[in-house]
Amino acid sequence: LTLTAETSTGVFISAEFCTSEARAVPEDVAKKAAELLMEEIFRGGCSDSLSQSLTAMLMVFTPPDVSKTVVGPLSPHTVSCLQHIRDYMNLTFKLEKYKHEDVEDEELRLGADKVMLSCVGAGYNNMYKKTS
Repeated sequence: LTLTAETSTGVFISAEFCTSEARAVPEDVAKKAAELLMEEIFRGGCSDSLSQSLTAMLMVFTPPDVSKTVVGPLSPHTVSCLQHIRDYMNLTFKLEKYKHEDVEDEELRLGADKVMLSCVGAGYNNMYKKTS
């Protein structure tokens, strides 16, 4: 089951749940999917927990310039992906707690703490792409 929510600014947030139980009650599956969607909304950021690692990989292959993105708390898979990037690509990310400049009052900050990922791209080119 995949649930999608749209924010007032037009951003779509999704969560999905699949069960392997043969006798799963549809209401329980829907409840779990709704809980996962609420967790993704709480986590916030530009990438959900499932696509954080993909975002990091795409940042690695950009031209040699600084790339930045803001994500919610890092998922265990993203931490593992960042370790692999460091080991195999010899490229490290700068991780810092993201503070929104517009919000001064701590009571107005909603959701989980955000993390800003930044790195300098490795500058990979497609050598098989035809140029004129």
